[in-house]
Amino acid sequence: MLRLRRAAPLCIVALGGPPLLPACGTAAPSASSSESGKRAGAVGLSLTLSDGSTLHTVTYEIEGPGSFDKKGTIDVSDSTKTTATIGGIPAAHGYTITLGAGGDGGPVSCSGSASFDVTAGATTTVGVAVDCHEPAKTGSVAVQGSVDVCPVVDGLSALPSSVFLGASVALRAEAHDGDSGPSPLTYAWSASAGVLDGTSGPTPTFTCTAPGTATVTVTVSDGEASCDASSAVSIDCGTDASDTFYTTKTPYEPRQDASTYEPPPAGFSTVFTEIVARHGSRGLSSVKYDAAAYNMWKKASDDGALTALGASLGADITKLMKANALLGFGVPGISTPGYGNLTQIGIHEQQQLAARLVARQSSYFAEIGATAGSATPRQVVVVSSGVDRAVDSAAFFSQSFGTQAPGLSSLIVRPPAPVGYPANAPVVQPAGTNRFLLYFHKLAAKTDLVTNPADPYYQTYQDSLAFQAYASDPDLNAKVSSILADPSAKAAARAVLEGLFASSFVDKIDSGTYTFANTGTYSFTSDDGMYSATVAGDGKTTVKSLTDAASMLYNLYVVAPAMQNEVSVDFARYIPSAQGRVLAYLQDAQDFYQMGPGIQEANPITYKMAQALENDFFTEIDAIARGDLSHGAKLRFTHAEIICPFASILGLPLTFAPVPKANTYTYDDNPWRGELVSPMAANVQWDVYRDSSGKLLVKMLYDEKETDFKPACESARYAPGSHYYAYDALSACYGHTPS
Repeated sequence: MLRLRRAAPLCIVALGGPPLLPACGTAAPSASSSESGKRAGAVGLSLTLSDGSTLHTVTYEIEGPGSFDKKGTIDVSDSTKTTATIGGIPAAHGYTITLGAGGDGGPVSCSGSASFDVTAGATTTVGVAVDCHEPAKTGSVAVQGSVDVCPVVDGLSALPSSVFLGASVALRAEAHDGDSGPSPLTYAWSASAGVLDGTSGPTPTFTCTAPGTATVTVTVSDGEASCDASSAVSIDCGTDASDTFYTTKTPYEPRQDASTYEPPPAGFSTVFTEIVARHGSRGLSSVKYDAAAYNMWKKASDDGALTALGASLGADITKLMKANALLGFGVPGISTPGYGNLTQIGIHEQQQLAARLVARQSSYFAEIGATAGSATPRQVVVVSSGVDRAVDSAAFFSQSFGTQAPGLSSLIVRPPAPVGYPANAPVVQPAGTNRFLLYFHKLAAKTDLVTNPADPYYQTYQDSLAFQAYASDPDLNAKVSSILADPSAKAAARAVLEGLFASSFVDKIDSGTYTFANTGTYSFTSDDGMYSATVAGDGKTTVKSLTDAASMLYNLYVVAPAMQNEVSVDFARYIPSAQGRVLAYLQDAQDFYQMGPGIQEANPITYKMAQALENDFFTEIDAIARGDLSHGAKLRFTHAEIICPFASILGLPLTFAPVPKANTYTYDDNPWRGELVSPMAANVQWDVYRDSSGKLLVKMLYDEKETDFKPACESARYAPGSHYYAYDALSACYGHTPS
């Protein structure tokens, strides 16, 4: 701080003294002299300070006895003297004068004071020391340093690091922070592709959703961003979902262990659950592929064109035909044995699916069971498509469901089917049937005609007709035909066939010389002689190309695993893995275009008809939101042709990846796989939770794996990374209007 001192002498004149003295201590001139006038006009003080600022005025205040107080301002801007005379002060002792000033060229302040006495008729000279202070032009900084030991990622594991599409990888990050501060460690995960679950902890899971290499990165922080530590791992996402290539005929397995499910948020408990499930594993739907394949084999046998491997094919086809013709005989719950029925594996799939549902919601279903016989029972509503295998699946599921908790059996109800259909001649459908919800891909005038636009199912009926007409769409057929005609398909077909038949025989199929169809009548009797069945082909399934011929055998290959308890045949030996992959692709491609997300420009024709089923899911929860708890659960049973478009309309991961018309669906660049989208007993479950305030949350399981809703609903998540969604926001995201 710079301190300037300037002495400013002042002359103080007592009352009765000369009115104005020219200078302190000098004789007063005559009032008429020019010198006197000049001095009288030069009363002022001008001080220039060292920082360049100038004092233009000085304020003064004189205080004294008797509450004397005199203030004023002295203009010193034009003065070369540092003196001034102030008159009119009563004679007395104990005065104080205070001077003050400020510079206009800089932030300088000046002040000073002095004491004096005044004698009557005399001038008192007072010297006042004025101190001028400049502000500091430099400063200091106080450094308070701290030491943060940055966290370290000790290891990052991915088990396994190479999986097929749709499979999950367990991730684990191991890290430490030497000083455990300033905050506890946090984990943030990101991936270049695929889906991450549980991204705020050290052990999330990663799901492959696209073929190729995905890079997963974890960033560990102790609260100091500049100290974060990161590590990355690569995961190889293979193009195949498995190495069996059974597509939509794949027997069911749950895709997640229930013990790893995210628990509901604090304060929330189950209030409702609902499911739509495909029927369980079944045999062949009718006499089609087996009869066509058998006729082809029989001709090769007659021609002497069988290889050593091919020689055993005929017996295996016959065994499979017999098992399908007698399928369900002697099985409680199967009323009409034969083609299309559930196998023992399919029955078990439904029974175990029900058992797991009750087990994971055991407390809730115990509460539901306790309402049996009360004035307000909570019903378990069961509906199906009305087709035998779906009806049977509902029955086996319900039977198992009812044995898991006391009271559940008596709560199961099958509501009346929609009435008034077909519109021209209504027919009453069996209770528990709803074709508009669960068989919408094949609605027909003879069973389902809707003519009133105000009917709630009118749009579903129209959308079903549009979907069925789409089967003749030129773009669709051109796309499927180009896939089937691809040289790689023909090469794979020839490789399969030449393992069974002589090349000359295969050439005759290729040239069109030989064609085959599912003709013939076949009779079989059970081993105990208690049941016989005769079946016949309709001639509509034909073999006119190499890919047709290989596809007949492929369809026997994919159904055999579901029939392991009914017949011992191994069709895998007839379909080598490399060729199985190609044939599976041909089947998946047809399903992708015909009932999956398909051609992007044609959307939503392959899945718009699923809107009724989506609405039904939301409508059930709307009732819960209104306080209507009459339904405790809703169980629906259907077909692959329903599950595939339902998954598309919901926009579920791996299921909705349409392809522009200019491109073609392939395994190499699209995650859609039949065995992931709709294996046997495929299912979508919504669990609903409620807290004391009435707020509702929804969590979805897809094949019993915690699954996110479509990406557009991200803001509906209850918390970042959670599988629970706020129902009101979720409903709005899907454009649903609460009922």
